[in-house]
Formats: sequence, C-alpha cells, structure tokens
Amino acid sequence: MKITIISPEYPPARIEGGISHYTIILAKRLENLGHEIMVIAGDSYTGPAKDGTIIVNKIPGEWRADALKECIKQVTQSAMDVVNVQYSPAMYKTEFKMALPVLLKKFPSTISLHTLWGGGRINYLIALRLTLAAGAIISTNSEVSYLINRFLPFCRKKTSFIPIGANIMPEHGANAESDAITGRCIASLGTASVADISVMVFFGMIYSGKGLDLLLDALHMLKTKQKKDFRFLMIGGGISDVAENLEKHRERARKLGLEENVIWTGHLPEKEVSALISRSTLVVLPYDGGVSDRRGSLMAAVAHGKAVVTTPPRVSIPYFKNGLNMLWPDQVTPDSLCDSIIQVMSDDVFRRRLEQGAKALASFFDWDVIAKDTAVILRQVKDA
Repeated sequence: MKITIISPEYPPARIEGGISHYTIILAKRLENLGHEIMVIAGDSYTGPAKDGTIIVNKIPGEWRADALKECIKQVTQSAMDVVNVQYSPAMYKTEFKMALPVLLKKFPSTISLHTLWGGGRINYLIALRLTLAAGAIISTNSEVSYLINRFLPFCRKKTSFIPIGANIMPEHGANAESDAITGRCIASLGTASVADISVMVFFGMIYSGKGLDLLLDALHMLKTKQKKDFRFLMIGGGISDVAENLEKHRERARKLGLEENVIWTGHLPEKEVSALISRSTLVVLPYDGGVSDRRGSLMAAVAHGKAVVTTPPRVSIPYFKNGLNMLWPDQVTPDSLCDSIIQVMSDDVFRRRLEQGAKALASFFDWDVIAKDTAVILRQVKDA
C-alpha cells in the first residue's frame, strides 16, 4: 500500500514528544512490511527529505486551512492509497482541526487518536466531526477507548484498539557498558563506585502532568526514612518551556536537600537512555493523571523489564496488575509513594516478581504486532 501519515511532530525535530516518537517507529515498521510511506510533517522536522524509502514532506508555518489544502494536494499528486492522521488536540491549530474532516472524507482515511479532547470546549465538537468523518478510528490507549465507549458509542464499530509500543527499545542488559554510562552520570557528584548505591530513574519529557513535585517530595521523605545511599536520575528534557520547567524543579530539589541525590541528565541518545534504564533498580513514573497505556515512557520501562512504581490509573486497564507487573499506592501522596518505593527497593523477591510481570506485559506492546494490526485496518479502509 501507499500510505500517507500526517503528523506535524516527526523526529528528528526541534519539537518532539511521545506522539512524534510513536509515529516514526510506526512508519519504519510499516516500511519494513513492504509498504510505501509518505510522511507529511511540520517545518520543525530537521531530517532528510528521504529516510530510507520513507519520503518526508514539510509544510512550513502554522498549520491552518492552507496547510490542510497542501496536505490534500500532496496526497492527490502522490496517488496515495490511504491516509493515517496522528491526532491529539494540542498538535494542531483550531482552524486546521475544523477543516480536517474535508481531508478525511476525500480519501480512504484513518485517524489514530492519542487523546480525544481537551484544551477547550471547541475540541468536543471537533472530536465528534473527526470521528464521524474518518473511515476508521484507531484508539491507541484505554483512555480514548473509554471515552469513545461512553460518549461516542455510535463509533464503536469502526474503532479498533491498537496500543502504542516503547519509545526506547532495550539495547543493553545490566552489563559493563551500562555500568560505565551510569557511572559517568553519577561521577559528576563525586560518587566513587556505582556498585555502592541504589539507582532509580524517571524517564520522559519533563512538563506539567508528570508528577515531579510529588516525586521530589517522596524522595525527600525517602532520604530521611532510609539510611542507604541512592541516586535518582531524571532522564529527559522539556518541550517549549524546557528552561523554565527544569529550573523550577531543580530549585525545588535544592530546597529539599536533594542536590547529592538527584541528577538531571537532560536529553540523551537512545543508547544511553537504554543503558541507564537497564542499570536502574527501579523506575518511578508518578503521573498526575494516573498511570496510562498512552505513556511511551512507561512502555519503555516495561520493555526493559523493570519494576515500576507509579500512580493509580483513572480508567480500568485490565492488563495493568497492581503488585504483579507494576506497583501503585492506594493514596496519591508523597508518603504513600515513598513507602511504595521502599517496598520495592527493600524486597528483592517482590522486585523480581514485578520485573517478571513487566517482561510478560511487554509482549502485549510489540511493535511488529502493532504495525501489522495497523496495516490490516489501513487495508480494510482502502478496499472498502
């Protein structure tokens, strides 16, 4: 098939997020299956016009009605078989979102929903128009599926659930190289040996909603409750307000007396991120909105087979098993989060059970399966 994927955020780019990483992995896996891929991206894309056999066309400026016309022009000129739109309300200007149903109705089309609405009441109307216009809907997480089942039941028949996969795949075990990379991060604080301390990590884009205030308070309690030395690696940077966001959290860490414990790595190459996750004893991801299968950072921890401490989900996610493949406290408080961290860090048998549970869960988010299932939906829409 000749597949067009529309996603203004596509890496490498000046602005990247979880959806952009999802899109490039999906595009490459579909390419591996023998499909011809054209990506229509925004002008923050900094890569080549051709990545392997994948063609990447940039549309400059803010995506408004003119950008929608350009998308239609490119799909028409390239004689593409089917269009897949990656969608979250925050990705597009209102003018583009309001015009998008025109494209969805003009071509055999699917829309991959990462979030359904948010950011203003107009997005409720936009979500309704988009779901009605698309030939098929791909729900990428349980939250979107819940919202469709509850508020858009007439769209159930054309909706398929296909989860996201990890945005960082395992490249290391806990070996000498991962120890060396971890050691370099920790050496800046003067620690003699990485073997002498417990290493925990947070991984992901740093912005509001990631629960970092809760996490720092919990780490402050951990330092007072537990005598054993630890280092906590904050792996990742922010988006547009990176400097302001990072400095706010760094200052909070200083005030809590965590200068010697918390290391802010900023953005790192994927190989180094994989090494640090592999070397860690525990991954802590205390999302403000609760743990969700829409989080690529969580999928990365699961893919690495790591014990994860997080926060309770807001909607039912049947394959997330508390105490079996991850752990969350009943209460979302610094004290409860701290106690959960201590429980995992101090009980090797329990931690290994969580790790084994994560490894088993990882098979549910296999990228080859995700790409094949996506291709099936795209072909059904093409042939309809």
